[in-house]
Amino acid sequence: MTAHGQQRIWIILDHPMQLAIALAIASHWGGKGYTCNLLISPHAYWSRVDINLYRDKFYKIFFMERPDYTWHPVRIIRNIFQILRLKRMIARLNIGRNDVIVGLSIFHYLENIVLSMYPENLKIAIMPEAV
Repeated sequence: MTAHGQQRIWIILDHPMQLAIALAIASHWGGKGYTCNLLISPHAYWSRVDINLYRDKFYKIFFMERPDYTWHPVRIIRNIFQILRLKRMIARLNIGRNDVIVGLSIFHYLENIVLSMYPENLKIAIMPEAV
């Protein structure tokens, strides 16, 4: 629960095309005792989106680090440090045991780490039918 007594929903996404679903969730649940936070694993397409237009729809918006996807031997070491930094960033969010985690991302580090760090939380995954 937040300080003002509302339960929190953490919506995780990586691509701007998932923003419409996040906005629908925030619009529906925002006035029903929930605060909605947005966790974004930035994709290159986010440079085309003015996120400021949507700040009033979410309690907080966080752009998190996006670790590299690589099997290159030298870059994999950097990848490990990126993942460790991302885990520390997520831990600082203070996601509560009763908070709801909604995953709109598909198999990305941010979503996978949040889900594994908070195994007791209610989790909802929304994915395209093809997945």
